[in-house]
Amino acid sequence: MRSLTITTQPVSEPLTLAQAKLYLRVDGTDDDTLIEDLLIPAARGAVESFTRRSLLPTAWSYKIDEFPSVIRLPVGPVLAAADVVITYVDTDGVVQTLAAADYQVTLGDNILLRPAYGKSWPTPRYELEAVRIAFTAGYATAADVPTGLIVTMELLI
Repeated sequence: MRSLTITTQPVSEPLTLAQAKLYLRVDGTDDDTLIEDLLIPAARGAVESFTRRSLLPTAWSYKIDEFPSVIRLPVGPVLAAADVVITYVDTDGVVQTLAAADYQVTLGDNILLRPAYGKSWPTPRYELEAVRIAFTAGYATAADVPTGLIVTMELLI
């Protein structure tokens, strides 16, 4: 079993109200609430869902039942190894946190986690979602979001 949930939404949007209004050629403020509170977040959500990316920093929780040889995180990009924390329920039922030195993280859009050289994954308790990975995915700032993704949001709006 695998589960993926957002634990903290991004604090802003990659597309501003002013940018959206400019693209839509909307003057005045009558539609500001609709554009800012509904259309921009909906367009971001659609782009993120389709591309399996977070556009801005978003905290995620990914839970799996056991350690496979390599763990592929389902959402990217992850910009720093420090943005990934692995915990697991040990065979005694105690939650343990793996030391960052015990695993490797490939960064970018295709995030892979594997044991560090000479290490192996520990044995978790046999239970659902015994392995928990907390990570932050997303481009650092709105300016870092690829232009094609911003244009796609505009087209969706």
